[in-house]
Amino acid sequence: MFVSQEVNMNKTEKLRRESALLFTAYSSGKITRHVLAAWAFALDGYSPAAMDLVTEAQQWFSRGSFRKPEQVVLQDLELLLRLSEVDR
Repeated sequence: MFVSQEVNMNKTEKLRRESALLFTAYSSGKITRHVLAAWAFALDGYSPAAMDLVTEAQQWFSRGSFRKPEQVVLQDLELLLRLSEVDR
């Protein structure tokens, strides 16, 4: 049980770090939304709470939006921020 919790903590820490890095890269225009979608779909095996947010990210980044581009970017950044703060 303890090993499983430790593995989840390490994966969650990695998720937080990657999300924070992607937040910075995306907000500065260094990567596109397509990169975020590919990254989100590669995520798997997190705790149920983290997977709820991962699933939300997978769905959000994979669909088009009728919103104004700046609204989409703000929503993208908000979701990356939430992922960077996920707790286990």
